[in-house]
Amino acid sequence: MTATDGMQANDWNDHDCFQTCYECDHPVQLSGLYAGGCFARLSRDEYFACRWADYDHAQECVRRQTGRETELVMKNLMRERFDLIVEDLERSTGIRLDAEYAEDLLTRWYARRNWRHCAATRRNLPWMLFYPGHDSIAGVLVRRDSELYRRLSTIGFIRLEDAPPCHARVVWVKCMWRPIWFELWHRRTIVRDGRSYDTYRLRLWVDGLPLGDDLSILADGHYLGTPPSRRDQRLLGIAEKVLGKRGA
Repeated sequence: MTATDGMQANDWNDHDCFQTCYECDHPVQLSGLYAGGCFARLSRDEYFACRWADYDHAQECVRRQTGRETELVMKNLMRERFDLIVEDLERSTGIRLDAEYAEDLLTRWYARRNWRHCAATRRNLPWMLFYPGHDSIAGVLVRRDSELYRRLSTIGFIRLEDAPPCHARVVWVKCMWRPIWFELWHRRTIVRDGRSYDTYRLRLWVDGLPLGDDLSILADGHYLGTPPSRRDQRLLGIAEKVLGKRGA
């Protein structure tokens, strides 16, 4: 883990002796961090799952062993900003999440307890809705001006039906026994103009084999900003129905 964007100094016995990652709350660049036992309260799994850690040691599929306050923060964020999270996913991937699809993803997220993955943070909640695994592209609405639409339009055995005003629905026309799946994976972090962004790859699969090159996805994290005055009350209602009241 490197001392870079998002790191803050911490005071220990009146001395600034180390920096802490703003995502996983772990010290940065301390030699022998776990050898001496001084920081036994910290989680090695979460340390290596953090997006600022060394990618060669990443362990994103590891789950937290016990509940933490950060888990409650993530659940409350999902509940209170679910409409904005859905909007971020649609803008970044080109995939339209109608109310039914959004509720299905949120139900799976809750059933899998995805907030307990060490890789889950308040900054990547939209992507944890799909994590881990694949999802079928059959019947999905795709924005016509997206890179995903352009990729799908080159596949000869599917058809894209117009769905006004600005989407198309993925429809099978032949080879129906060959389902196509998509996967969001390979999370990485870049820094632009002093701000950090997560990037992902979107991969299409047919018969267990990759279909063409991966698409590059930039996650802007706008859902963490100041909420707009007008919100999608239907999606917020779905979030409260699935997750319950705040603090549950």
